[in-house]
Amino acid sequence: AAHGGIFMNGVLPIISIFITYLFFKTRPKRHQLIGAMVILLSVIGLATDQGLVALDLRQSWKGDLLFLVGAAFFGLFMSLSRRWNLRLTQVIFCGTLVNCALFVPVWYVFLPSGISAAPLWPLIIQMVYQGFVPSLIGILLVAHASNTLGPEQASAILAAVPGVGALFGVLFLHEVLGIQSWISLVFLTMGLLHTTLGKVSR
Repeated sequence: AAHGGIFMNGVLPIISIFITYLFFKTRPKRHQLIGAMVILLSVIGLATDQGLVALDLRQSWKGDLLFLVGAAFFGLFMSLSRRWNLRLTQVIFCGTLVNCALFVPVWYVFLPSGISAAPLWPLIIQMVYQGFVPSLIGILLVAHASNTLGPEQASAILAAVPGVGALFGVLFLHEVLGIQSWISLVFLTMGLLHTTLGKVSR
């Protein structure tokens, strides 16, 4: 989870800025670059202070690389959804139905899913919470945010996931954050505000 926060959510703003420049020749603003770097450093501070997963790249570089690839695809999705001005029905069809038709047979037949041994009620809950909510509602909201705010600002807001998770851990799980985590949360908030509101202030 710590590596996911660093290598996917943390680098997502930087990747989105790079993709929009590479494919659409949109030059990043100075406040976007500064905010993206502050966000990345803040997420690294959060993940390393929680101590859940050590940053040992000698053992985890393959998984970290997959997180980076996932962030690249997600950044490309946000950029293209704005570029093509996709309608909600198109997002639903391409983002959920096509993916389901392509991946579910592979997952069920070839991968160790364990679905046949799962109890029915937890399975239904997971289908709704892990399937319907992020794959349908989440994709629609992200596409709408990209079209409205732009992929750079939308990806910066998504980079707040590790920070929000840390705060929820304090509120609901009574976890205790170290001083490094609180400092990282402050800088994360500053980076988010600088990235998303910097254009307004100018």
